Amino acid sequence: MTNHNKNSDPTAVDKTVLFTPDNEESAVDADSLRRDFSLKPSSDTNPFGDVSILAEGGVGLILKGFDSNLGREIAIKVLRPGKRSDKNAVRRFIREARATAQIDHPNVVPVHELGVHPELGVYFTMRKIGGEPLSTIIQRLRAGNPEYEKKYSLSQLMHLFTDVGNGVAYAHSKGIIHRDLKPDNIFIGDFGEVIIIDWGLVRNLENPGSHSSEEGPARRDSASELNIDIDDKLDKNLTKDGHISGTPCYMSPEQALGENSKIDHRSDIYTLGIILYQMLTLKLPFEGEDVPEIMNKILEGKFLPPRQVSPKRHIPAELEAICEKAMSHKPEDRYQSVNELLKDIYNYFDDFPVSALKHTLLGRFRKFCLRHKLASVAVITLLITIGAALGLHDEFMKMRYGPLYDTAQKSIQRSMSDIDSAAALLERTKKHATSTAHRSPATCKEDELCSEAERRADENANLALLLLDTIPADLKNSPDIKNAYAKLLDRQIRYYSEKKDFAKVKRLKQRLKQLREE
Repeated sequence: MTNHNKNSDPTAVDKTVLFTPDNEESAVDADSLRRDFSLKPSSDTNPFGDVSILAEGGVGLILKGFDSNLGREIAIKVLRPGKRSDKNAVRRFIREARATAQIDHPNVVPVHELGVHPELGVYFTMRKIGGEPLSTIIQRLRAGNPEYEKKYSLSQLMHLFTDVGNGVAYAHSKGIIHRDLKPDNIFIGDFGEVIIIDWGLVRNLENPGSHSSEEGPARRDSASELNIDIDDKLDKNLTKDGHISGTPCYMSPEQALGENSKIDHRSDIYTLGIILYQMLTLKLPFEGEDVPEIMNKILEGKFLPPRQVSPKRHIPAELEAICEKAMSHKPEDRYQSVNELLKDIYNYFDDFPVSALKHTLLGRFRKFCLRHKLASVAVITLLITIGAALGLHDEFMKMRYGPLYDTAQKSIQRSMSDIDSAAALLERTKKHATSTAHRSPATCKEDELCSEAERRADENANLALLLLDTIPADLKNSPDIKNAYAKLLDRQIRYYSEKKDFAKVKRLKQRLKQLREE
């Protein structure tokens, strides 16, 4: 144990503890590490084995390599050969590595090491991510791919969105904004993991006039950085490296104007709104033949509401309102934090009113019905009885049964969404079971989520049934509601057949037969 006198620094470390072995005869040098433990020293000229290219960007390359010391595949980011002698490119590259390393969150790609390779130049290593980018998922949903439609219901997409939001919210809490959020930079793993990558345009909010905390005191953006000279021959989805930073289709109005000093965390919130718009509609809010046309549309701030763009997607009014608020043209009209946005999403999930939508009294009553399913049926029955006693039966029936009909339909839609989520989780659990002999924590978690989705599906289906039993036959037996309920029962039968819960299948088949005979 190292002793310190009263006047010594208590935090000082005796360097002999770090650098002198207890027994020089047992010292382990680099050669013995390599020979006895297969460990490569940091000076090794080829520490990553044979590398191959995983992905390419305008400035950097992502390589696949192998960390032989830890026995795992890794991703290695390097600059393109032509950029390795560019001091500004190197500075931005190091800024990206250091900024990403500060965001220690499950939804942000972890950085392992920053170093200099004798041949590849400056590099940093990261976890090698499986799965696929969110952009691929959206493209395949838009193309009507049945496998993806089964795996990614609207409800499942919204859960992915909240994971993205949580990662961005954590970065903001560290004073860091991304400035280039887009589906290409969001990876969805094979087991539902959500990882945000490519923090190359990151800015430190604590020093807003500067692109990073390492670049000295705050400074005003130069005039050249305010110029808009995007080459319209470039692909509209490419990130510009220079005057305007970001991807045109996902820029906030202040980014599109080049007002770099005005860009803050609310620019990321605007871009989250665009990503939410894509998840809801499977389309971009601003599209055009070239970049200038897209930029002009962003600056005008006019886009079609999600439900008008994709009526067949059955987009809830609450999610449309949340999306539109996040995409408000003026930063002060948007959500003022990602957590505010997420709170509205969670309120929607839990059947509470959302701040982005002005709910009528009837709308609040519907939310109450969804939260308190059994009690609401008793309240409705009591109201009907009171209305009949006062001689207002016909008027009351007209006023009340329409909303009940709508609530029943919404309950059926929610149940369908939940059973789709359960099916996707069941499929992932089976896939994981075939790839490993033991149950992992991920599999147990998926089983739990699957059971929860089943429970929600049953609750919403039972609420729809209770409401339908309260509605008069001439309204209840309309083709729309009967077909929707029959479709739900058929979907549940297929799900529980796949799960081999044949007792439940039998009950559902009896209910379907009864519905068709009514």
